[in-house]
Amino acid sequence: MNATVTLEYDSKNDALKQVLQLFVTLGGNIIESENDDDLKDPEFLAKIKRGQEDYKNGNYKIIKTENLWK
Repeated sequence: MNATVTLEYDSKNDALKQVLQLFVTLGGNIIESENDDDLKDPEFLAKIKRGQEDYKNGNYKIIKTENLWK
């Protein structure tokens, strides 16, 4: 069973960043948004879920920054 938690925090707080990194290490997912409306849009959430599944399945391509605009 999954649960969703919304957190508001100071992104400059290093201790909180470490706690969030531990959360990810333990298997949690973090979806960052500065716009709460994005997190309520089913289409946006489906897009995030597809991206996470693609990443887990190795369906992604690494692009070097020097080739980004080529």
